[in-house]
Amino acid sequence: FYSIITLYNFIFIFREVVMHNFKFLSIRNKFFYAMFASSSFIIFIICLITNIIFISFFIKEQKASSFQTLNHIAKQLESLVISTENYSKTIITSPIVQQTTLQYKENQTITSDTFFTPVKDELNHIIQSTPYIHSVSLYGFDGKFLTSTLYTNPSESILTKGTFQEKVWLASQKPLKTDVHTLLNTFSCVRPFFSYDTGEHLGYLEIAILESSIAKLYLDSASSYNQFFIIDAQGKIQSSRSNFTMGQFYPLFQSIPSTQTTSYTSTHNTFLFTQYVPLLNWYIINAKSTYFFFQPIHSLIWICMGITVLCILLYIPLAQLLARTITSPLQKLITHTQTIMAGQWTPLENVKSDEDVHALLIAFNSMVQSQEKLKNKLLTAQHAKDQLALNLLQEQINPHFLYNTLDNICALAEIGEIDSLIHIVMHLSTFYRRALSNGKTFITIREEIELIESYLNILSIRYFNLFDFEIICSDHILNLPCLKLLLQPIVENSIYHGIKELPYKGLLTIHVKEESDDIIFVVRDNGVGIDEAKIHKLFCETSNHFGIQNIHQRIQLHYGIQYGLTLTNHPEGGCITTIRISKKGGPIHATECSYC
Repeated sequence: FYSIITLYNFIFIFREVVMHNFKFLSIRNKFFYAMFASSSFIIFIICLITNIIFISFFIKEQKASSFQTLNHIAKQLESLVISTENYSKTIITSPIVQQTTLQYKENQTITSDTFFTPVKDELNHIIQSTPYIHSVSLYGFDGKFLTSTLYTNPSESILTKGTFQEKVWLASQKPLKTDVHTLLNTFSCVRPFFSYDTGEHLGYLEIAILESSIAKLYLDSASSYNQFFIIDAQGKIQSSRSNFTMGQFYPLFQSIPSTQTTSYTSTHNTFLFTQYVPLLNWYIINAKSTYFFFQPIHSLIWICMGITVLCILLYIPLAQLLARTITSPLQKLITHTQTIMAGQWTPLENVKSDEDVHALLIAFNSMVQSQEKLKNKLLTAQHAKDQLALNLLQEQINPHFLYNTLDNICALAEIGEIDSLIHIVMHLSTFYRRALSNGKTFITIREEIELIESYLNILSIRYFNLFDFEIICSDHILNLPCLKLLLQPIVENSIYHGIKELPYKGLLTIHVKEESDDIIFVVRDNGVGIDEAKIHKLFCETSNHFGIQNIHQRIQLHYGIQYGLTLTNHPEGGCITTIRISKKGGPIHATECSYC
Protein backbone atom coordinates (compact mmCIF):
# COMPACT_ATOMS: atom_id res chain seq x y z
CA PHE A 1 0.00 0.00 0.00
CA TYR A 2 2.81 2.44 0.95
CA SER A 3 4.67 1.51 -2.26
CA ILE A 4 1.62 2.42 -4.35
CA ILE A 5 1.25 5.75 -2.52
CA THR A 6 4.95 6.51 -3.04
CA LEU A 7 4.74 5.68 -6.77
CA TYR A 8 1.65 7.84 -7.17
CA ASN A 9 3.36 10.79 -5.45
CA PHE A 10 6.44 10.41 -7.66
CA ILE A 11 4.34 10.40 -10.84
CA PHE A 12 2.39 13.43 -9.63
CA ILE A 13 5.53 15.42 -8.80
CA PHE A 14 7.19 14.44 -12.08
CA ARG A 15 4.12 15.54 -14.06
CA GLU A 16 3.94 18.86 -12.22
CA VAL A 17 7.65 19.60 -12.86
CA VAL A 18 7.42 18.68 -16.55
CA MET A 19 4.23 20.69 -17.14
CA HIS A 20 5.59 23.66 -15.23
CA ASN A 21 8.79 23.76 -17.27
CA PHE A 22 6.90 23.07 -20.50
CA LYS A 23 4.90 26.29 -20.08
CA PHE A 24 8.04 28.43 -20.29
CA LEU A 25 9.57 26.76 -23.35
CA SER A 26 9.70 28.53 -26.69
CA ILE A 27 7.07 27.68 -29.28
CA ARG A 28 9.68 25.92 -31.41
CA ASN A 29 10.79 23.73 -28.51
CA LYS A 30 7.18 22.99 -27.61
CA PHE A 31 6.53 21.85 -31.17
CA PHE A 32 9.68 19.76 -31.15
CA TYR A 33 8.97 18.02 -27.85
CA ALA A 34 5.31 17.51 -28.71
CA MET A 35 6.07 16.00 -32.13
CA PHE A 36 8.92 13.90 -30.75
CA ALA A 37 6.78 12.55 -27.91
CA SER A 38 3.77 11.88 -30.13
CA SER A 39 5.80 10.23 -32.89
CA SER A 40 7.71 8.10 -30.38
CA PHE A 41 4.44 7.05 -28.84
CA ILE A 42 2.97 6.22 -32.27
CA ILE A 43 6.04 4.18 -33.25
CA PHE A 44 5.91 2.35 -29.94
CA ILE A 45 2.17 1.63 -30.36
CA ILE A 46 2.71 0.38 -33.94
CA CYS A 47 5.48 -1.97 -32.82
CA LEU A 48 3.41 -3.09 -29.85
CA ILE A 49 0.35 -3.78 -32.03
CA THR A 50 2.56 -5.58 -34.56
CA ASN A 51 3.96 -7.83 -31.85
CA ILE A 52 0.50 -8.46 -30.42
CA ILE A 53 -0.87 -9.38 -33.87
CA PHE A 54 2.10 -11.63 -34.62
CA ILE A 55 1.95 -13.30 -31.21
CA SER A 56 -1.80 -13.84 -31.61
CA PHE A 57 -1.24 -15.31 -35.08
CA PHE A 58 1.64 -17.42 -33.78
CA ILE A 59 -0.45 -18.79 -30.91
CA LYS A 60 -3.32 -19.47 -33.31
CA GLU A 61 -1.03 -21.39 -35.66
CA GLN A 62 0.57 -23.30 -32.79
CA LYS A 63 -2.84 -24.22 -31.44
CA ALA A 64 -3.99 -25.37 -34.87
CA SER A 65 -0.80 -27.43 -35.32
CA SER A 66 -1.12 -29.01 -31.87
CA PHE A 67 -4.78 -29.85 -32.36
CA GLN A 68 -3.99 -31.30 -35.79
CA THR A 69 -1.31 -33.52 -34.24
CA LEU A 70 -3.64 -34.62 -31.44
CA ASN A 71 -6.41 -35.30 -33.92
CA HIS A 72 -4.05 -37.44 -36.02
CA ILE A 73 -2.98 -39.40 -32.93
CA ALA A 74 -6.61 -39.83 -31.86
CA LYS A 75 -7.60 -41.16 -35.26
CA GLN A 76 -4.73 -43.66 -35.25
CA LEU A 77 -5.64 -44.72 -31.71
CA GLU A 78 -9.28 -45.16 -32.67
CA SER A 79 -8.23 -47.15 -35.73
CA LEU A 80 -6.14 -49.45 -33.52
CA VAL A 81 -9.00 -49.83 -31.03
CA ILE A 82 -11.57 -50.53 -33.75
CA SER A 83 -9.25 -53.08 -35.37
CA THR A 84 -8.78 -54.84 -32.01
CA GLU A 85 -12.54 -54.88 -31.40
CA ASN A 86 -13.07 -56.32 -34.87
CA TYR A 87 -10.64 -59.11 -34.00
CA SER A 88 -12.66 -59.78 -30.85
CA LYS A 89 -15.88 -60.03 -32.87
CA THR A 90 -14.24 -62.50 -35.25
CA ILE A 91 -13.02 -64.64 -32.36
CA ILE A 92 -16.26 -64.86 -30.39
CA THR A 93 -18.22 -65.79 -33.51
CA SER A 94 -15.78 -68.57 -34.43
CA PRO A 95 -17.58 -71.98 -34.42
CA ILE A 96 -14.67 -73.60 -32.56
CA VAL A 97 -14.78 -70.97 -29.81
CA GLN A 98 -18.57 -71.20 -29.57
CA GLN A 99 -18.57 -75.02 -29.44
CA THR A 100 -15.66 -75.38 -26.99
CA THR A 101 -16.97 -72.83 -24.48
CA LEU A 102 -20.44 -74.39 -24.68
CA GLN A 103 -19.00 -77.85 -23.92
CA TYR A 104 -17.08 -76.38 -20.99
CA LYS A 105 -20.23 -74.80 -19.63
CA GLU A 106 -22.01 -78.16 -19.85
CA ASN A 107 -19.07 -80.01 -18.24
CA GLN A 108 -16.82 -77.87 -16.00
CA THR A 109 -14.55 -80.84 -15.26
CA ILE A 110 -12.82 -80.42 -18.63
CA THR A 111 -9.35 -79.09 -17.79
CA SER A 112 -7.11 -80.88 -20.32
CA ASP A 113 -4.87 -78.58 -22.34
CA THR A 114 -5.35 -80.81 -25.36
CA PHE A 115 -9.08 -80.11 -25.24
CA PHE A 116 -8.43 -76.37 -25.70
CA THR A 117 -5.60 -76.81 -28.23
CA PRO A 118 -7.91 -76.30 -31.28
CA VAL A 119 -9.23 -73.11 -29.71
CA LYS A 120 -5.68 -71.85 -29.08
CA ASP A 121 -4.74 -72.64 -32.67
CA GLU A 122 -7.84 -70.78 -33.84
CA LEU A 123 -6.86 -67.73 -31.79
CA ASN A 124 -3.33 -67.70 -33.22
CA HIS A 125 -4.74 -68.17 -36.70
CA ILE A 126 -7.10 -65.19 -36.37
CA ILE A 127 -4.61 -62.68 -34.99
CA GLN A 128 -1.72 -64.12 -37.11
CA SER A 129 1.02 -62.43 -35.08
CA THR A 130 -0.48 -58.95 -35.36
CA PRO A 131 2.40 -56.78 -34.04
CA TYR A 132 0.42 -54.60 -31.65
CA ILE A 133 -1.58 -57.50 -30.11
CA HIS A 134 0.27 -58.96 -27.15
CA SER A 135 -2.04 -61.88 -26.40
CA VAL A 136 -5.56 -63.27 -26.56
CA SER A 137 -7.08 -65.07 -23.56
CA LEU A 138 -10.32 -67.03 -23.30
CA TYR A 139 -12.30 -67.45 -20.07
CA GLY A 140 -15.31 -69.59 -19.26
CA PHE A 141 -18.77 -68.43 -18.25
CA ASP A 142 -17.63 -68.58 -14.60
CA GLY A 143 -14.59 -66.41 -15.31
CA LYS A 144 -12.04 -69.23 -15.03
CA PHE A 145 -9.14 -69.24 -17.45
CA LEU A 146 -9.50 -71.67 -20.39
CA THR A 147 -6.68 -70.93 -22.84
CA SER A 148 -4.43 -68.18 -24.18
CA THR A 149 -1.91 -67.42 -26.93
CA LEU A 150 0.65 -66.85 -24.15
CA TYR A 151 3.06 -69.66 -23.29
CA THR A 152 2.41 -69.00 -19.62
CA ASN A 153 -1.22 -69.02 -18.58
CA PRO A 154 -2.65 -67.08 -15.63
CA SER A 155 -4.44 -68.96 -12.93
CA GLU A 156 -6.69 -66.18 -11.64
CA SER A 157 -10.25 -65.62 -12.72
CA ILE A 158 -11.07 -62.71 -15.06
CA LEU A 159 -13.80 -61.70 -12.64
CA THR A 160 -11.15 -60.59 -10.13
CA LYS A 161 -10.66 -57.56 -12.40
CA GLY A 162 -14.33 -56.61 -12.26
CA THR A 163 -17.75 -57.51 -13.56
CA PHE A 164 -18.13 -57.14 -17.30
CA GLN A 165 -21.68 -56.62 -18.47
CA GLU A 166 -20.40 -55.19 -21.73
CA LYS A 167 -17.18 -54.46 -23.56
CA VAL A 168 -14.62 -52.41 -21.54
CA TRP A 169 -11.03 -51.28 -21.92
CA LEU A 170 -8.70 -51.40 -18.92
CA ALA A 171 -5.00 -51.09 -18.17
CA SER A 172 -3.16 -54.29 -17.36
CA GLN A 173 0.25 -55.86 -17.17
CA LYS A 174 1.20 -58.98 -19.05
CA PRO A 175 4.40 -61.05 -18.94
CA LEU A 176 6.89 -60.95 -21.77
CA LYS A 177 6.48 -63.99 -24.01
CA THR A 178 10.12 -64.93 -23.59
CA ASP A 179 10.45 -63.98 -19.91
CA VAL A 180 7.56 -64.52 -17.49
CA HIS A 181 9.25 -62.35 -14.85
CA THR A 182 9.28 -59.26 -17.05
CA LEU A 183 5.93 -57.48 -17.14
CA LEU A 184 4.77 -55.23 -19.98
CA ASN A 185 2.20 -52.45 -19.84
CA THR A 186 -0.81 -53.39 -21.93
CA PHE A 187 -4.40 -52.37 -22.55
CA SER A 188 -6.98 -55.14 -22.49
CA CYS A 189 -10.30 -55.20 -24.27
CA VAL A 190 -12.51 -57.49 -22.16
CA ARG A 191 -15.97 -58.44 -23.38
CA PRO A 192 -18.52 -61.11 -22.53
CA PHE A 193 -19.79 -63.26 -25.40
CA PHE A 194 -22.86 -65.38 -25.92
CA SER A 195 -24.09 -68.29 -27.98
CA TYR A 196 -25.39 -67.12 -31.34
CA ASP A 197 -27.86 -70.05 -31.29
CA THR A 198 -29.39 -69.83 -27.84
CA GLY A 199 -28.13 -66.44 -26.59
CA GLU A 200 -26.80 -67.91 -23.34
CA HIS A 201 -23.64 -66.56 -21.75
CA LEU A 202 -20.60 -68.65 -22.77
CA GLY A 203 -17.60 -66.75 -21.44
CA TYR A 204 -15.25 -63.79 -21.64
CA LEU A 205 -12.63 -62.77 -24.18
CA GLU A 206 -9.59 -60.63 -23.39
CA ILE A 207 -7.38 -59.11 -26.10
CA ALA A 208 -4.31 -57.28 -24.79
CA ILE A 209 -2.49 -54.72 -26.95
CA LEU A 210 0.94 -53.32 -26.13
CA GLU A 211 1.17 -49.88 -24.57
CA SER A 212 4.36 -49.37 -26.57
CA SER A 213 2.29 -49.68 -29.75
CA ILE A 214 0.17 -46.75 -28.60
CA ALA A 215 3.26 -44.78 -27.58
CA LYS A 216 4.58 -45.10 -31.14
CA LEU A 217 1.69 -42.92 -32.26
CA TYR A 218 3.13 -39.84 -30.54
CA LEU A 219 6.84 -40.57 -30.03
CA ASP A 220 7.85 -38.74 -33.22
CA SER A 221 6.29 -35.51 -31.91
CA ALA A 222 7.44 -35.83 -28.28
CA SER A 223 10.49 -34.11 -26.81
CA SER A 224 11.79 -32.90 -23.46
CA TYR A 225 9.55 -29.77 -23.64
CA ASN A 226 6.74 -31.24 -25.72
CA GLN A 227 5.27 -34.20 -23.82
CA PHE A 228 2.28 -36.42 -24.55
CA PHE A 229 0.04 -38.20 -22.07
CA ILE A 230 -2.92 -40.51 -22.45
CA ILE A 231 -5.10 -40.49 -19.35
CA ASP A 232 -8.45 -42.03 -18.48
CA ALA A 233 -11.61 -40.33 -17.24
CA GLN A 234 -10.34 -40.52 -13.62
CA GLY A 235 -7.11 -38.70 -14.48
CA LYS A 236 -4.82 -41.74 -14.28
CA ILE A 237 -1.94 -41.91 -16.79
CA GLN A 238 -2.35 -44.81 -19.20
CA SER A 239 0.48 -44.05 -21.61
CA SER A 240 3.45 -41.68 -21.47
CA ARG A 241 7.19 -41.48 -21.98
CA SER A 242 7.80 -38.93 -19.23
CA ASN A 243 8.92 -39.36 -15.62
CA PHE A 244 5.37 -40.24 -14.58
CA THR A 245 4.52 -43.89 -13.98
CA MET A 246 1.55 -45.77 -15.40
CA GLY A 247 -1.54 -45.45 -13.23
CA GLN A 248 -0.27 -42.29 -11.53
CA PHE A 249 -2.75 -39.41 -11.25
CA TYR A 250 -1.93 -36.59 -13.67
CA PRO A 251 -1.45 -33.42 -11.52
CA LEU A 252 -2.96 -31.03 -14.09
CA PHE A 253 -6.04 -33.12 -14.80
CA GLN A 254 -8.34 -30.70 -12.93
CA SER A 255 -7.40 -27.96 -15.42
CA ILE A 256 -8.84 -29.90 -18.38
CA PRO A 257 -12.44 -29.00 -19.38
CA SER A 258 -14.42 -32.25 -19.38
CA THR A 259 -17.20 -31.01 -21.68
CA GLN A 260 -15.13 -30.20 -24.79
CA THR A 261 -13.79 -32.46 -27.53
CA THR A 262 -10.71 -30.24 -27.87
CA SER A 263 -9.54 -27.73 -25.29
CA TYR A 264 -6.68 -25.36 -24.64
CA THR A 265 -5.58 -24.00 -21.27
CA SER A 266 -2.51 -22.56 -19.61
CA THR A 267 -1.41 -23.46 -16.08
CA HIS A 268 1.79 -23.83 -14.08
CA ASN A 269 4.03 -22.49 -16.91
CA THR A 270 2.58 -25.14 -19.21
CA PHE A 271 0.23 -25.02 -22.17
CA LEU A 272 -2.16 -27.98 -22.26
CA PHE A 273 -3.76 -29.08 -25.54
CA THR A 274 -6.35 -31.81 -25.03
CA GLN A 275 -8.16 -34.18 -27.42
CA TYR A 276 -10.99 -36.30 -26.04
CA VAL A 277 -11.34 -39.88 -27.40
CA PRO A 278 -14.99 -40.86 -26.82
CA LEU A 279 -14.40 -44.44 -27.99
CA LEU A 280 -12.25 -45.12 -24.91
CA ASN A 281 -13.39 -42.23 -22.68
CA TRP A 282 -9.72 -41.18 -22.58
CA TYR A 283 -7.87 -37.91 -23.08
CA ILE A 284 -4.78 -37.33 -25.21
CA ILE A 285 -2.79 -34.43 -23.71
CA ASN A 286 0.01 -32.45 -25.32
CA ALA A 287 1.88 -30.50 -22.60
CA LYS A 288 4.22 -27.77 -23.88
CA SER A 289 6.61 -25.67 -21.84
CA THR A 290 5.65 -21.97 -21.95
CA TYR A 291 9.26 -20.88 -22.39
CA PHE A 292 9.95 -23.14 -25.36
CA PHE A 293 6.48 -22.42 -26.75
CA PHE A 294 7.34 -18.70 -27.12
CA GLN A 295 11.03 -19.17 -27.90
CA PRO A 296 10.60 -18.59 -31.71
CA ILE A 297 9.20 -15.08 -31.16
CA HIS A 298 11.83 -13.86 -28.67
CA SER A 299 14.12 -12.77 -31.47
CA LEU A 300 11.26 -10.94 -33.19
CA ILE A 301 10.58 -8.94 -30.03
CA TRP A 302 14.23 -7.85 -29.82
CA ILE A 303 14.22 -6.89 -33.50
CA CYS A 304 11.09 -4.79 -33.04
CA MET A 305 12.60 -3.08 -30.02
CA GLY A 306 15.74 -2.27 -32.01
CA ILE A 307 13.69 -0.88 -34.90
CA THR A 308 11.69 1.23 -32.46
CA VAL A 309 14.82 2.79 -30.93
CA LEU A 310 16.35 3.37 -34.38
CA CYS A 311 13.20 5.07 -35.69
CA ILE A 312 13.05 7.32 -32.65
CA LEU A 313 16.70 8.36 -33.06
CA LEU A 314 16.21 9.06 -36.78
CA TYR A 315 13.12 11.14 -36.07
CA ILE A 316 14.95 13.62 -33.80
CA PRO A 317 16.46 15.71 -36.67
CA LEU A 318 13.23 15.37 -38.63
CA ALA A 319 11.22 16.68 -35.67
CA GLN A 320 13.59 19.64 -35.34
CA LEU A 321 13.20 20.46 -39.04
CA LEU A 322 9.40 20.24 -38.85
CA ALA A 323 9.30 22.45 -35.75
CA ARG A 324 11.48 25.08 -37.43
CA THR A 325 9.34 25.01 -40.59
CA ILE A 326 6.07 25.40 -38.68
CA THR A 327 7.16 28.14 -36.27
CA SER A 328 9.29 30.26 -38.63
CA PRO A 329 6.36 32.32 -40.04
CA LEU A 330 5.03 32.82 -36.53
CA GLN A 331 8.42 34.06 -35.33
CA LYS A 332 8.47 36.59 -38.18
CA LEU A 333 4.98 37.75 -37.25
CA ILE A 334 6.03 38.22 -33.60
CA THR A 335 9.10 40.22 -34.68
CA HIS A 336 7.01 42.36 -36.96
CA THR A 337 4.49 42.96 -34.15
CA GLN A 338 7.32 44.31 -31.98
CA THR A 339 8.31 46.62 -34.83
CA ILE A 340 4.75 47.94 -34.99
CA MET A 341 4.77 48.53 -31.23
CA ALA A 342 7.85 50.67 -31.74
CA GLY A 343 5.82 52.86 -34.14
CA GLN A 344 7.15 51.53 -37.44
CA TRP A 345 3.91 50.75 -39.27
CA THR A 346 5.33 48.89 -42.20
CA PRO A 347 3.73 45.88 -43.88
CA LEU A 348 5.17 42.47 -43.33
CA GLU A 349 6.98 41.47 -46.50
CA ASN A 350 8.77 38.37 -47.82
CA VAL A 351 6.56 36.04 -45.82
CA LYS A 352 5.22 33.06 -47.69
CA SER A 353 1.56 32.26 -47.35
CA ASP A 354 1.15 30.27 -44.19
CA GLU A 355 -1.99 28.78 -42.74
CA ASP A 356 -1.33 30.05 -39.22
CA VAL A 357 -0.61 33.63 -40.33
CA HIS A 358 -3.53 33.50 -42.71
CA ALA A 359 -5.77 32.47 -39.80
CA LEU A 360 -4.73 35.58 -37.87
CA LEU A 361 -5.50 37.83 -40.85
CA ILE A 362 -9.01 36.45 -41.30
CA ALA A 363 -9.90 36.49 -37.58
CA PHE A 364 -12.12 39.51 -38.01
CA ASN A 365 -13.93 37.89 -40.93
CA SER A 366 -14.45 34.84 -38.76
CA MET A 367 -16.07 37.02 -36.11
CA VAL A 368 -18.40 38.53 -38.71
CA GLN A 369 -19.25 35.08 -39.98
CA SER A 370 -20.02 34.02 -36.41
CA GLN A 371 -22.39 36.94 -36.00
CA GLU A 372 -24.01 36.05 -39.31
CA LYS A 373 -24.52 32.47 -38.12
CA LEU A 374 -26.03 33.73 -34.88
CA LYS A 375 -28.47 35.96 -36.80
CA ASN A 376 -29.42 33.09 -39.10
CA LYS A 377 -29.94 30.87 -36.10
CA LEU A 378 -32.33 33.38 -34.55
CA LEU A 379 -34.19 33.74 -37.84
CA THR A 380 -34.39 29.96 -38.15
CA ALA A 381 -35.76 29.70 -34.62
CA GLN A 382 -38.42 32.34 -35.37
CA HIS A 383 -39.30 30.56 -38.60
CA ALA A 384 -39.60 27.28 -36.71
CA LYS A 385 -41.93 28.94 -34.23
CA ASP A 386 -44.09 30.34 -37.04
CA GLN A 387 -44.10 26.95 -38.76
CA LEU A 388 -45.17 25.29 -35.53
CA ALA A 389 -48.06 27.73 -35.25
CA LEU A 390 -49.10 26.95 -38.81
CA ASN A 391 -48.79 23.21 -38.24
CA LEU A 392 -50.81 23.55 -35.04
CA LEU A 393 -53.60 25.25 -36.97
CA GLN A 394 -53.59 22.43 -39.53
CA GLU A 395 -53.70 19.83 -36.77
CA GLN A 396 -56.61 21.63 -35.12
CA ILE A 397 -58.68 21.45 -38.27
CA ASN A 398 -57.86 17.72 -38.81
CA PRO A 399 -60.10 17.29 -41.90
CA HIS A 400 -59.75 13.50 -42.10
CA PHE A 401 -61.24 13.10 -38.66
CA LEU A 402 -64.10 15.44 -39.59
CA TYR A 403 -64.78 13.62 -42.89
CA ASN A 404 -64.84 10.21 -41.23
CA THR A 405 -67.12 11.44 -38.46
CA LEU A 406 -69.54 12.99 -40.98
CA ASP A 407 -69.60 9.68 -42.85
CA ASN A 408 -70.49 7.96 -39.59
CA ILE A 409 -73.27 10.52 -38.97
CA CYS A 410 -74.74 9.78 -42.40
CA ALA A 411 -74.56 6.06 -41.75
CA LEU A 412 -76.26 6.39 -38.36
CA ALA A 413 -78.99 8.57 -39.91
CA GLU A 414 -79.66 5.99 -42.62
CA ILE A 415 -80.11 3.13 -40.14
CA GLY A 416 -82.18 5.25 -37.75
CA GLU A 417 -79.79 5.18 -34.76
CA ILE A 418 -81.10 8.45 -33.36
CA ASP A 419 -79.49 8.18 -29.90
CA SER A 420 -76.08 7.36 -31.30
CA LEU A 421 -76.51 10.10 -33.90
CA ILE A 422 -77.28 12.68 -31.22
CA HIS A 423 -74.32 11.57 -29.09
CA ILE A 424 -71.80 11.70 -31.95
CA VAL A 425 -73.03 15.14 -33.09
CA MET A 426 -72.81 16.52 -29.54
CA HIS A 427 -69.33 15.06 -29.03
CA LEU A 428 -68.17 16.41 -32.40
CA SER A 429 -69.49 19.85 -31.47
CA THR A 430 -67.70 19.74 -28.12
CA PHE A 431 -64.47 18.54 -29.75
CA TYR A 432 -64.28 21.36 -32.29
CA ARG A 433 -65.47 23.96 -29.77
CA ARG A 434 -62.55 23.04 -27.51
CA ALA A 435 -60.07 22.48 -30.38
CA LEU A 436 -60.71 25.87 -31.96
CA SER A 437 -61.38 27.81 -28.72
CA ASN A 438 -61.33 31.17 -30.48
CA GLY A 439 -57.70 30.68 -31.56
CA LYS A 440 -56.34 30.49 -28.00
CA THR A 441 -53.06 28.63 -27.47
CA PHE A 442 -53.71 27.80 -23.82
CA ILE A 443 -56.85 26.24 -22.39
CA THR A 444 -57.62 24.73 -18.99
CA ILE A 445 -56.95 21.10 -18.16
CA ARG A 446 -60.73 20.68 -17.78
CA GLU A 447 -61.25 21.83 -21.39
CA GLU A 448 -58.41 19.58 -22.63
CA ILE A 449 -60.04 16.60 -20.88
CA GLU A 450 -63.45 17.47 -22.33
CA LEU A 451 -61.84 17.68 -25.79
CA ILE A 452 -60.15 14.29 -25.55
CA GLU A 453 -63.21 12.72 -23.92
CA SER A 454 -65.37 13.89 -26.84
CA TYR A 455 -62.79 12.54 -29.26
CA LEU A 456 -62.73 9.13 -27.54
CA ASN A 457 -66.52 8.94 -27.41
CA ILE A 458 -66.69 9.58 -31.16
CA LEU A 459 -64.14 6.81 -31.80
CA SER A 460 -66.02 4.49 -29.43
CA ILE A 461 -69.12 4.90 -31.58
CA ARG A 462 -67.15 4.53 -34.80
CA TYR A 463 -65.23 1.47 -33.61
CA PHE A 464 -67.86 -0.28 -31.55
CA ASN A 465 -66.47 -2.53 -28.78
CA LEU A 466 -62.87 -1.94 -29.92
CA PHE A 467 -61.61 -0.40 -26.70
CA ASP A 468 -62.51 1.05 -23.32
CA PHE A 469 -61.00 4.19 -21.86
CA GLU A 470 -60.57 5.75 -18.46
CA ILE A 471 -59.62 9.34 -17.55
CA ILE A 472 -58.31 10.11 -14.05
CA CYS A 473 -57.70 13.69 -12.92
CA SER A 474 -57.77 15.46 -9.55
CA ASP A 475 -60.40 18.17 -9.25
CA HIS A 476 -58.04 20.81 -7.84
CA ILE A 477 -55.90 20.92 -11.02
CA LEU A 478 -58.76 21.08 -13.54
CA ASN A 479 -58.59 24.89 -13.79
CA LEU A 480 -54.83 25.06 -14.36
CA PRO A 481 -53.72 26.16 -17.85
CA CYS A 482 -52.09 23.88 -20.42
CA LEU A 483 -51.26 23.93 -24.11
CA LYS A 484 -54.17 23.01 -26.33
CA LEU A 485 -54.32 19.64 -28.15
CA LEU A 486 -51.65 17.88 -26.07
CA LEU A 487 -53.46 14.57 -25.78
CA GLN A 488 -55.34 14.11 -29.09
CA PRO A 489 -52.32 13.10 -31.30
CA ILE A 490 -51.07 10.75 -28.58
CA VAL A 491 -54.46 9.08 -28.17
CA GLU A 492 -54.83 8.81 -31.94
CA ASN A 493 -51.46 7.02 -32.22
CA SER A 494 -52.33 4.69 -29.34
CA ILE A 495 -55.59 3.62 -30.98
CA TYR A 496 -54.59 3.47 -34.64
CA HIS A 497 -51.06 2.03 -34.18
CA GLY A 498 -51.47 0.04 -30.99
CA ILE A 499 -54.97 -1.01 -29.97
CA LYS A 500 -56.37 -1.61 -33.49
CA GLU A 501 -53.73 -4.31 -34.00
CA LEU A 502 -54.95 -6.33 -30.99
CA PRO A 503 -57.08 -9.48 -31.42
CA TYR A 504 -58.92 -8.57 -28.24
CA LYS A 505 -60.50 -5.48 -26.67
CA GLY A 506 -58.05 -2.70 -25.83
CA LEU A 507 -57.81 -0.41 -22.84
CA LEU A 508 -56.67 3.22 -22.84
CA THR A 509 -55.94 5.05 -19.59
CA ILE A 510 -55.25 8.78 -19.23
CA HIS A 511 -53.95 9.93 -15.85
CA VAL A 512 -53.39 13.63 -15.12
CA LYS A 513 -51.53 14.47 -11.92
CA GLU A 514 -49.34 17.15 -10.40
CA GLU A 515 -45.75 16.72 -9.31
CA SER A 516 -44.20 19.63 -7.43
CA ASP A 517 -44.45 22.59 -9.87
CA ASP A 518 -45.21 20.38 -12.89
CA ILE A 519 -48.25 18.72 -14.47
CA ILE A 520 -47.85 15.15 -15.72
CA PHE A 521 -50.07 13.59 -18.41
CA VAL A 522 -49.64 9.79 -18.64
CA VAL A 523 -51.30 7.97 -21.56
CA ARG A 524 -51.13 4.17 -21.21
CA ASP A 525 -52.43 1.61 -23.72
CA ASN A 526 -52.20 -2.17 -23.87
CA GLY A 527 -51.52 -2.26 -27.62
CA VAL A 528 -48.74 -3.97 -29.56
CA GLY A 529 -46.07 -1.47 -28.49
CA ILE A 530 -43.37 0.10 -30.65
CA ASP A 531 -39.90 -0.95 -31.74
CA GLU A 532 -37.25 0.69 -29.53
CA ALA A 533 -35.23 1.68 -32.62
CA LYS A 534 -38.16 3.74 -33.94
CA ILE A 535 -38.76 5.81 -30.80
CA HIS A 536 -35.87 8.21 -31.46
CA LYS A 537 -36.92 8.67 -35.10
CA LEU A 538 -40.38 9.86 -34.01
CA PHE A 539 -38.82 13.04 -32.60
CA CYS A 540 -36.58 13.87 -35.57
CA GLU A 541 -37.40 16.25 -38.38
CA THR A 542 -37.37 13.49 -41.00
CA SER A 543 -40.09 11.53 -39.20
CA ASN A 544 -43.56 11.21 -40.73
CA HIS A 545 -45.19 11.22 -37.28
CA PHE A 546 -45.87 14.93 -37.21
CA GLY A 547 -48.12 14.77 -34.14
CA ILE A 548 -45.32 13.53 -31.85
CA GLN A 549 -42.88 16.18 -33.14
CA ASN A 550 -45.51 18.91 -32.87
CA ILE A 551 -46.35 18.22 -29.24
CA HIS A 552 -42.71 17.84 -28.13
CA GLN A 553 -41.51 21.00 -29.91
CA ARG A 554 -44.51 23.06 -28.80
CA ILE A 555 -43.93 22.09 -25.17
CA GLN A 556 -40.22 22.98 -25.34
CA LEU A 557 -41.02 26.19 -27.19
CA HIS A 558 -43.45 27.42 -24.49
CA TYR A 559 -42.06 25.78 -21.32
CA GLY A 560 -38.35 25.14 -21.96
CA ILE A 561 -36.15 22.20 -22.94
CA GLN A 562 -36.49 20.57 -19.51
CA TYR A 563 -40.08 19.76 -20.43
CA GLY A 564 -41.46 17.63 -23.23
CA LEU A 565 -42.70 14.21 -24.20
CA THR A 566 -41.25 10.75 -23.60
CA LEU A 567 -42.34 7.46 -25.12
CA THR A 568 -41.54 4.02 -23.68
CA ASN A 569 -42.78 0.44 -23.92
CA HIS A 570 -44.59 -1.06 -20.94
CA PRO A 571 -43.09 -4.35 -19.68
CA GLU A 572 -46.53 -5.98 -19.82
CA GLY A 573 -47.27 -4.71 -23.35
CA GLY A 574 -48.34 -1.47 -24.95
CA CYS A 575 -46.90 2.01 -24.74
CA ILE A 576 -46.63 4.66 -22.03
CA THR A 577 -46.49 8.28 -23.23
CA THR A 578 -45.58 10.86 -20.58
CA ILE A 579 -46.05 14.60 -21.10
CA ARG A 580 -44.49 16.99 -18.59
CA ILE A 581 -45.40 20.68 -18.52
CA SER A 582 -45.12 23.48 -15.99
CA LYS A 583 -48.06 24.68 -13.94
CA LYS A 584 -47.30 28.19 -15.13
CA GLY A 585 -48.40 28.49 -18.74
CA GLY A 586 -46.97 31.06 -21.12
CA PRO A 587 -44.47 31.31 -23.97
CA ILE A 588 -40.74 31.50 -23.34
CA HIS A 589 -37.80 31.76 -25.74
CA ALA A 590 -36.58 28.18 -26.21
CA THR A 591 -35.45 27.00 -29.60
CA GLU A 592 -33.51 23.83 -28.91
CA CYS A 593 -34.98 20.30 -29.02
CA SER A 594 -33.60 17.78 -26.57
CA TYR A 595 -34.16 14.85 -28.94
CA CYS A 596 -32.84 16.07 -32.31
